Amino acid sequence: MFDRSEVFIPSLVLEDKDVLKVMGATGRAANELQAEISEAVEMVKESSIPRAVHRAVRVESIENAGVTFGSGHMISGKFASHLFEGADHAIFVIATLGAELDRKIAQLMKNGENIEAVITDAAGTAAAFNTFTSVLEHLLLQAYSSGQKMGACLRPGQSYWDISGQSVIFEVLKPGEIGVELLESSFMKPQKSQSGIIPVGTSLVIEDDPSKGYCRYCPASKCPMRIEEYYPSDKIGS
Repeated sequence: MFDRSEVFIPSLVLEDKDVLKVMGATGRAANELQAEISEAVEMVKESSIPRAVHRAVRVESIENAGVTFGSGHMISGKFASHLFEGADHAIFVIATLGAELDRKIAQLMKNGENIEAVITDAAGTAAAFNTFTSVLEHLLLQAYSSGQKMGACLRPGQSYWDISGQSVIFEVLKPGEIGVELLESSFMKPQKSQSGIIPVGTSLVIEDDPSKGYCRYCPASKCPMRIEEYYPSDKIGS
């Protein structure tokens, strides 16, 4: 389980409503774009090659300054320390839809099909999110089956963790085997890729579901655990 990366082929589920959510389109605008959205959904499904890689790394220490892992890497910040309280290890994960979708979107732009390109890009974003959620569900089932709890996924580029933290995930995973590389900007290529670090442990204090445990009584209304929409556990029987 530890000290080795595992490649996983996640499922890709994408519906028109997922694209509408990303675009923020409602009412008349949504109806007028229905044909283009349906076409974009099909293109994304045909062009995507979902792949994920993950690795479990032991937690060495948890202090106010941050969390240190057995690999020698560290993520800084009190919020990370808060989420990792009681964790035995972390799961580092990257998921991608592959490079072909990026090429299709670029080709649409080059051809002057700007509306189609924007809609297909939104469909790709929705698909990338759904695919990453599928990976989290897979990992959650593994954690539950071994009697462990899984915490909230920390993602670089959020208010609690600068995008430069992406480099830690790449150093641990080396995701070249699924075709993902880190750019100087700290963004990933292919674009439709997502990454994160998940605390896991039998004595984990903060679980993935903010309605459970300590979070039920915490008054911090602006906490990212409350602001970000919760998905995985509501699809998995506890």
